[in-house]
Amino acid sequence: MISPSRISHAHRLLERRALPSGRVVWQIFDYLREKVNSPFLEPLGYVGSGTEYVFSLSNGLFAFVTPNPNDAFVTETPVPLDTLEYSLPARTPVACWGCHASGLIAAQDDLRGLAFRDDSDYLRSSGLDAEDVALLEQIYPEPAALLELFASDTAVYQRALTELGLPTIGPDPVAAASLRFGAPLTMRDAAAELGLHPEALATDWPRHAPWLAPLGRDAMDRDAFTAVYSASLCVLSGSLANRPDAAACARAIDALGGP
Repeated sequence: MISPSRISHAHRLLERRALPSGRVVWQIFDYLREKVNSPFLEPLGYVGSGTEYVFSLSNGLFAFVTPNPNDAFVTETPVPLDTLEYSLPARTPVACWGCHASGLIAAQDDLRGLAFRDDSDYLRSSGLDAEDVALLEQIYPEPAALLELFASDTAVYQRALTELGLPTIGPDPVAAASLRFGAPLTMRDAAAELGLHPEALATDWPRHAPWLAPLGRDAMDRDAFTAVYSASLCVLSGSLANRPDAAACARAIDALGGP
């Protein structure tokens, strides 16, 4: 069994496992909602509720997974905070990539600081014996060793980015593209997605696609645009060589109430 390294930081418990292949897995437990079960009460036997995973792929890049309580993968989770999009639930892995574009984010171990502080009575009151204390020291490494783990895992990730010709600093391109895609569309944005010149769209939408009226006022919500995209493409693509299927167009336009 591979002994993990754990970090109890900011109401999260991070557990690191080194795999025989040289890859690593970081598991993040959430105990914000735990009233009794806590790593501070059960430092060697704590099992968290909310869980996220950061693990290295065979090419050195990181992958991010958030399962539900039944271990099924989910795309949205209330556990992490998406500081880029300012919305909950956060979307995995966009929110993760946005924060970890340059690698892992170093943290300090709250539990070790409490347990091994000179003036702390935590160990005396916890009921742990000498063997337990030794295991606690192994699982919750001292700050210098912990920083080395963060640095070494991040170095592998950054080497993989460099080999792929990607920047090791700055915003993550996947997260940036996702956030840009989810933003409200301007006339120019909508025209690009419909394969039209902005001036042509501005001229044609009042007569052929009145449901695109928000574009004429300011911008249009992505979900609202998606709902009318097919019908808009059908009625505005008369000058395009590659036009949508006629039957599909009929269904899309009928769903909006007809021409």
